[in-house]
Amino acid sequence: MRNEEDVKKRVKELTLKFILEAHSEREEDEIWEEVEKLVPDPDYSGYIFYPNKYGLECSNSKDDLTDEELKAKVEEDVDRAIGKAFSYKPIIL
Repeated sequence: MRNEEDVKKRVKELTLKFILEAHSEREEDEIWEEVEKLVPDPDYSGYIFYPNKYGLECSNSKDDLTDEELKAKVEEDVDRAIGKAFSYKPIIL
């Protein structure tokens, strides 16, 4: 089994690929299916697509950013979401 840092790295790679690269719907499904298998928190997709709803700061003013600045901002947002997702502890009844 892979260690947690390797898993986080893979989740980041897949998430950035999903967000920043063009791909078919089938590829989207394959990417997200792998992400869901790796991430312990069932709300991870919400952290990515609706970060403010989950208390994650996300800058909405991306209009004035260069491509490199935008990519760096997206990486920061993804890192924050991954941190939250991997701190998830299920409630065991």
